[in-house]
Amino acid sequence: MTYPLRTTVVNLAPDSNHRFAKVSITLEADSKGAAEELKVVDHQIYDCLIDTLGNVRAQDIGSDAGKDMLKETLRQKMNKFLTEGEITNVYLTEFLVQ
Repeated sequence: MTYPLRTTVVNLAPDSNHRFAKVSITLEADSKGAAEELKVVDHQIYDCLIDTLGNVRAQDIGSDAGKDMLKETLRQKMNKFLTEGEITNVYLTEFLVQ
């Protein structure tokens, strides 16, 4: 079961060349119940996304390893909002840093 998030523009932590990221993310849940619960905690999911990205610098997420770390961090943080199952994967479907 998947739950796509709308495209979000987020200010990144300050660095010399980059100011924001535009991201689209799809969350994969392990059950229909978890996917349904994501709709209920939608506001918490977006807050988590904005807070997490707002605390990383562009150079921290510029590599494949950095993106993998970001996805795992989001997965762990967002799973705290669920009681019906869990998010098993976070997919970056759009990722632009400017």
